Amino acid sequence: MSAEVVRLFQPLFDATVELRVDGGDLDQRWHFRDRNLTSDWLPVGKPS
Repeated sequence: MSAEVVRLFQPLFDATVELRVDGGDLDQRWHFRDRNLTSDWLPVGKPS
């Protein structure tokens, strides 16, 4: 997804989620706009 599209929709939500693939593992990082807070990278659980 392009950064321009993200910037367009980001103000409509309290938080955004960033995803990355790191060595075959999927991680997530949350950005909370109102608190200017970003989480650490966290693993995305595998479906059971």
